[in-house]
Amino acid sequence: MPSPPWANILPFFRSGAIRTVLRSLNPFPRLFRWTQSASHSFSAFQLLNRHDYHRLMLAFSQDNNCFAVLLLLSRMKEHNCKPDVYCYTTAMKSLASSSRPWDAIAMFHEMVDNGVTPTVYCYTLLIKIYACHLGQLDSAFAVLNWMLDQGCEPNVVTYTTLIAGLCKAGRLDDALKLFDEMLQRGCAPDEHTYAPILRACCSEGKIQEVKEMIESMPTHGCQPDVVIYNILVYGLCKIVDFDEVERVISTSKENGWDPNEVTYSTYIAGLCYAGKSEEAFYQLDGMIQKGLKPTTIGLNILLEGIGRDMNVSTSRVLLETCGELGFDVDIVSYNTVMNQLCKLGRWVDVLNLFIDLFKNGLKPDSYTFNILILSLCKAGEFSMVRSVINFDGFVPDVVTCDILFREFYMSGGIGELSFVLNYLDRGDIVPNMFFYRTIIDCLCKSGRIFEAVDFVRNFENGYPTDPVSRLAYWLARMGRVGDLLMLIEEMVKKGIVLENQIFDQMITAFCQKGLCATPEVSKVEFLLDRMLGTESL
Repeated sequence: MPSPPWANILPFFRSGAIRTVLRSLNPFPRLFRWTQSASHSFSAFQLLNRHDYHRLMLAFSQDNNCFAVLLLLSRMKEHNCKPDVYCYTTAMKSLASSSRPWDAIAMFHEMVDNGVTPTVYCYTLLIKIYACHLGQLDSAFAVLNWMLDQGCEPNVVTYTTLIAGLCKAGRLDDALKLFDEMLQRGCAPDEHTYAPILRACCSEGKIQEVKEMIESMPTHGCQPDVVIYNILVYGLCKIVDFDEVERVISTSKENGWDPNEVTYSTYIAGLCYAGKSEEAFYQLDGMIQKGLKPTTIGLNILLEGIGRDMNVSTSRVLLETCGELGFDVDIVSYNTVMNQLCKLGRWVDVLNLFIDLFKNGLKPDSYTFNILILSLCKAGEFSMVRSVINFDGFVPDVVTCDILFREFYMSGGIGELSFVLNYLDRGDIVPNMFFYRTIIDCLCKSGRIFEAVDFVRNFENGYPTDPVSRLAYWLARMGRVGDLLMLIEEMVKKGIVLENQIFDQMITAFCQKGLCATPEVSKVEFLLDRMLGTESL
C-alpha cells in the first residue's frame, strides 16, 4: 500500500502538546488507523479548516519543529485552504526561532503579495527580526514607517522591541528619541520598555539619568518593580556606590517593592568585584535570614571573591555547606574552589571535592578534569594522573595535553609522554599554538635547542609565526645568534615573510639578556639588518 501523503509528518506527532491538540480535532482519530486506504486517511486532513491548521502550526512551533510548521502551511495551500495572517505570522516566528531570519522576511513578503494584511503583531515580529536578529536597525525603522503609512498604529510591544534593538546596538540616544516619540503618540510605556533603556544608561555610567527616569515612571502609569530597581542596583554597583545601594534597599518598602534573590546576588557580586568579599559574605548571611538564597551565578562570584580576598578554606566550607543551606550549585561552583585549592598545592582537597561533586549529582566537565590533573601533576602524583586520564567519560582536550606535556617534561618524565602523543597522532586532539609554544619552551629550557629547531622545521605548512617567534625568543635569550641567523636565512630563502611578532620576541629577548647595552649590540644590529634585507643574504 502506498505511503499516505501525510506519512512524512506523522513522526512529529509524538509530542505530548501536539497530541493534545490532535485529540481536540474531530477528523484526527482516523490519522492513527492506517489500516484504511491512503486516500481515505488523506481525506481526514481535507476536513480541517484554517483554524485547525493554525492550532497545529502553533503546537509544532512551540515544539520548535519548524519543518512541520512549514509542511502544514504547504498542505494548506495544496488543499485550497488560504492561510491567514495568523498562519503566516506563526510560520515567520518559527523560522526566526530556527535562525532563519531571511526566510522569515521572505514569508512576510509572500503574505503581503497574496493580499493578506499584516497585523500589528506581524509588523512587530518583522521589526524584531531586523532589529534583534539581524541588527539592521535602519530596516527596522523602515518597517515602522511602513506600518504607519498603512494605517497600523504601533503598540507598546512594537516600540519596546525597536528600543531594545537600539539599546543592544549602543544607540542609546536614538532609543531615547524613539521613547519620546512613543509618548507623543499617546502610547504608554511599560516596565519592559524602560528596562533596556535603564540597562543602557547603567552601562554608560549615567546613573543620575537612571534615577530620574525611574522617578518619572509613575507619571506615565508605570510603577517601578523589583526588576527596575535591580537594574538600578546593578548600575550603582558598577560605579562602586554601595552606600546608595544600601539606601535603595532600605527604602524598598516605602517605594513599593521587595528585594529578591537577584537584588542581593547583584549586590554581592558588586562587592566581590570591588574587593569587598568579606562584606559580601555578611550580605549573604543577611539574605539567609530573610529567607532568600543567592542565584547560582551570584554564589559562584562570591566563592571566587572569598577565595581571592579572604581565604580558600572559607570558600571551601561555604561550598560544602551549600546543600544544607539549600543553595543551588553547579559545576562552575566546584571548578572555582578546586582551582583555588590547586593554586595552593592542596591536591588532596581538590581530589575530595572532585569526589563530592559526584555525590551531589553533578557531572565534571573538561575544565574540572584539567584542574584535577594539574593539581596531581604539581604534587608529583603521576600514577593517579593516569587513572584520571582513563576515567570513563573523560575526553582529553588540547589543554589537557598542554598540562601533561609541560608537567611531565619539567619533572623529568619524558618517557611518560607517549600516551599524550598518541592522542595527537590519532587526530583525536588538534593542537593549537599554545601547545606548540609549550613544547618549544620545554625543549629550550632543558637545553635541547636542536630538537626545538627541528620541531619548527618539520611543520607541514612551513614555519608558523607563533612557534618561530617563540624559538627566536629562546635563541636570542641564550645568545645563540648564529643559530637564529641560520633559521632566519632558511625562512627567507623559502620566501616566507618575517612577521612583526618574530621581531618583537627577538628584540625582547635581546633586551632581557642585556645585549643592547654591551659591545655585542653589533650582533643584534647585524642580525636585524639581515632580517630587514639591508644586508645581502
